[in-house]
Amino acid sequence: MDTKKDIVFGHEFCAEVLEHGPGTEKKLKPGTRVCSTPLAITMNGGKAKVHPVGYSNEKPGGFAEQMVLNELILLEVPNGLPTEQAALRQAFRQAFRRAFRQAARFR
Repeated sequence: MDTKKDIVFGHEFCAEVLEHGPGTEKKLKPGTRVCSTPLAITMNGGKAKVHPVGYSNEKPGGFAEQMVLNELILLEVPNGLPTEQAALRQAFRQAFRRAFRQAARFR
């Protein structure tokens, strides 16, 4: 990350699908609320590059007006789940994973 360039933070987010990019399967219709692991994958020839979303100059985070996300890793937010709670999905996932690993170490 280049600290001299602009960055838009926000690695925990809940977003709304606005439209689909080229080559997508269009599994989620526009208007669907989604959350995701804060990563974006781009292809350069046959080589994949993983970008952190909200931690890089190239991929803006949840505080941006719009984001480009990978359809493959989007999760649809269930009806009735508040946006604020859906945005914390990543934080809860990480906390649960770490707690589970720690508990497994002491068995």
